[in-house]
Amino acid sequence: MTELDELLARVRAVGGAYAPATAAAVRAAEHDLGRPLPDGLRALYRRADGVDGVAFAGAYRLGTLEQLLARWHLGMRRQRVSATDDYFSWAWLPVLHAERACLAWD
Repeated sequence: MTELDELLARVRAVGGAYAPATAAAVRAAEHDLGRPLPDGLRALYRRADGVDGVAFAGAYRLGTLEQLLARWHLGMRRQRVSATDDYFSWAWLPVLHAERACLAWD
């Protein structure tokens, strides 16, 4: 059993629900980002395109590919508006979301 298998088994055990992203959705996201997703992140989304009913670390939820792209584009727009603000990197992929924060895959 892989770490991803173990994670998703624990998510199901506590009542979490998820469905896989389609290969086409992953390809579209990679096209939109202008680069491939890291292998581990691609594997995660091919198994779970977001998770409902479970918060990680008390507040963070695994967002869908659509949410990842929306937050990534928002970060990129903010970066262009304020060139002196280095709070966001194009390499970050905001995966886990809380009300006013996100955790990114780097």
